[in-house]
Amino acid sequence: QAPSLGTYDLLVGFDPGILSVASVVFGTGLDLFGVGNDRGSALLAPGSLNVFEVSFDTIEDLEALQGDAFTLFTLRFDALA
Repeated sequence: QAPSLGTYDLLVGFDPGILSVASVVFGTGLDLFGVGNDRGSALLAPGSLNVFEVSFDTIEDLEALQGDAFTLFTLRFDALA
C-alpha cells in the first residue's frame, strides 16, 4: 500500500584508501513484473558512488504489490588496506 517507492538516486561515500567497489547488485523491489527499469551506478569521484533506479511499473501496481521491505541494492567492496 502507499507510499511506495518508484525511484531513487543515492550517493554512497566510502574511504577510497581502504575500499574499492567490487560490484553493485540490484534488488527486484522496483521491477515487480519484470518489465524492466532504468538503473545504474557510477563512480563520480574517488570515494563517491552514485546508485540510481527508476521503475517502469505503474504507480498503482507499486502501491498495491510492492513489499513493505526489500533490498534496493547490495554493494560489495574489496579491502585495499
